[in-house]
Amino acid sequence: MAQKNSPARVRALIVCIILILVAFGLHYGLKIYFGLDGKEVTTALEYFVMTFAPQVGNAGIVFVLLWWFGAPMLSKMISDRKDKIEHDIQESAHTKELAEAVRADADVKMSRLPAEIKQIKKGYEEMAVQDCERIANEAQHTVENLKKDAQVAFELQAGVAKRAFEAEIMDMAIEKARIEIASKLAKDSALRDRLIEQSIASIEI
Repeated sequence: MAQKNSPARVRALIVCIILILVAFGLHYGLKIYFGLDGKEVTTALEYFVMTFAPQVGNAGIVFVLLWWFGAPMLSKMISDRKDKIEHDIQESAHTKELAEAVRADADVKMSRLPAEIKQIKKGYEEMAVQDCERIANEAQHTVENLKKDAQVAFELQAGVAKRAFEAEIMDMAIEKARIEIASKLAKDSALRDRLIEQSIASIEI
């Protein structure tokens, strides 16, 4: 609105209106003066009066209308377009800054990646060594327990076999002694009689 009502625009509008009035004034004035209404044009002045002057007037009217009413809208459209372009440029610059920041952060992380991979690998290697040591210790402990269990079982089996063997030896000795006593009693009747008398005496007691 400031541009529409500025003094320069008002002065330019007045000049354009004067030129339009002059063009139509020349057209109608000279047309009446020379009596050219319905008359065939023959000279350059008559051609100017009948053709060029009204064209200049009509073109002036069209120009004034477009300039006075269309120029502010066109200027506003251009200003809005300029503002949008500036806003887009600012957004692009901001987006570029963000992209550069993201890229810088990514570069930093990528530069740290080999060290992190090395650290992770070292950690896994240490864990693997610890697991191997733990498994070896557990296996050794299991072997020792199995040895102890086997030794205890062997000692138990050996004790059982020893007692069975001793019982068998004792039975054999008893059987052998019985056979010898029976043989002696069969051969020595006096001994047999004394044993019988001692048995009877022990019963009577």
